[in-house]
Amino acid sequence: MIRTFRLRLRDSVRSRPWLPAATFACTLAVFVAAVGSGASKVLTLFAVVGCLGCAFIWGYSTHLTRAWPPLRQLRRSQYSAVWDSLSPIPEIAAKAAAGISCELSLQSSGKQVADRIAGFISLKPSDDVLEVGCGVGRVGWAIAPRCRSWIGCDISENMLSHARKRLAALSNVRLTHLDHADLSGISDMAVDVVYCTNVLPHLDQMERWQYVLEAHRVLRPSGRISTRLRWTPRKVGTCSQTTWNSAGTAWTHRTFQYLQRQTN
Repeated sequence: MIRTFRLRLRDSVRSRPWLPAATFACTLAVFVAAVGSGASKVLTLFAVVGCLGCAFIWGYSTHLTRAWPPLRQLRRSQYSAVWDSLSPIPEIAAKAAAGISCELSLQSSGKQVADRIAGFISLKPSDDVLEVGCGVGRVGWAIAPRCRSWIGCDISENMLSHARKRLAALSNVRLTHLDHADLSGISDMAVDVVYCTNVLPHLDQMERWQYVLEAHRVLRPSGRISTRLRWTPRKVGTCSQTTWNSAGTAWTHRTFQYLQRQTN
């Protein structure tokens, strides 16, 4: 029922974008008239409620009419096609990946995340670093100047194109397109650090596990990994885990204990 109402409201607002503002203006006029004419408290109260309701619908209508492309023809597992559809221009790409599009906000947000990751993995200037799902380079912009080299991997060509422009001033940056849920374009034991921020919640559980296996493959001995996942099933692959916190400490420790047993 709620979904039906929402769809009808969305269709109505999209076909008449002027309607929420006009309705709010009318109810505001009624409220002003009610107060000015000394109308009863009940009428004034109804006018106030009407103004608040119209203001809410007006604000909500901006959410309903936002310029996201339709994705109904795509499956969730078609990651490349989905994210290419969500990133036609830099502003929309940044909004889809990080929820913000202003360059100053991207830099501020990226620096905050980079500070947390650098602290957790004890980032060194001699480290070669790889990010899985780099998007428009929000975090890479702040990580790359702190390490020897930074590799940004993403499954979306559009995202990489926008990241390439944002990071053009950094000489130690390399961008790699991912064809599947793996790091096949990266050599064994090629980096010291692998991290990801917002990519894992978008993946199916076995693909998350595949990325962990791939991270183990491309990391050098004593390499470090930092992950962030807001929600996840209790099991990923064959490795049970607690909740992934902002740095993935507990799960990462258990994962590499498991991987170490498999490689010994």
